[in-house]
Amino acid sequence: MKLEGKNTARRIVIEIKEKVHTLKEKGITPTLMTCRIGEDGSSKAYEKGLKKRCDEVGIQMKSYVFSEDDKDKAQLALEEGSKSDEIGGILLLQPIPKSLDPKDFIDKISPKKDVDCVRMENQSKIYCGDFTGHCPSTPLAVMEILKDYHLNLSGKNALIINRTTVVGRPLAMMLLKEDATVTLAHSKTKGLKEMARKADYIFTAMGKSHMIDKEWVSPHQYIIDIGIAFDKDGKLTGDVDEKSIKNIVKGYSPVPGGVGSVTNALLLKQVLNFYS
Repeated sequence: MKLEGKNTARRIVIEIKEKVHTLKEKGITPTLMTCRIGEDGSSKAYEKGLKKRCDEVGIQMKSYVFSEDDKDKAQLALEEGSKSDEIGGILLLQPIPKSLDPKDFIDKISPKKDVDCVRMENQSKIYCGDFTGHCPSTPLAVMEILKDYHLNLSGKNALIINRTTVVGRPLAMMLLKEDATVTLAHSKTKGLKEMARKADYIFTAMGKSHMIDKEWVSPHQYIIDIGIAFDKDGKLTGDVDEKSIKNIVKGYSPVPGGVGSVTNALLLKQVLNFYS
């Protein structure tokens, strides 16, 4: 079974359009600010998809792009966006160049406009099991898809292959809330392939094209592909080799057309909270 995100995204988009219409009747144009530093391919692909979604729902998107050497300009733009009454959400596209410290930019984003939940104030709530504020959109998207497909996580063994603060760690907290038994793995984990075969659910965000093939999976599993990568031909892919695993596992989410299509809709939904 292919766990597509289109129906989930469509449901969320309808909700957003209704709220945007109400705001515009009050003379308010909801606005998202994005800041990209460098030319990372996955960031550019996400930025492009986000702009398309903004246009669809009627949210204005102001995009700022800086080179690796423009640290001061990027920080100033984030500070000004945080102070602006017009901008309802700010997204720092990651990864940023390795020569730079993400914290230098994250600290310039107002917690109230931190729609991807990169500020410590917002993350700490999640680690305490409080999901009422801003939450990272990608793990939220995963949970929305699972809910729409009525997949029960209680008592299931869930393997997350990612330990970042915007995907792996918050996703672990969300899965724990649903009574799953969670293992958080990463590139340094030993015996990862064997661990993957034993899991009931695999949530992968390695960013390695077609890394997970038939040698990693078992018939009892569901795989949620959160990875963004490019194959040798420059085509956008996920971590999972769909052709290799699709006739083995119970279900899997495709890339594109899976988690990513829901992620940007949920991020925009959080932008609207600023205007409430």
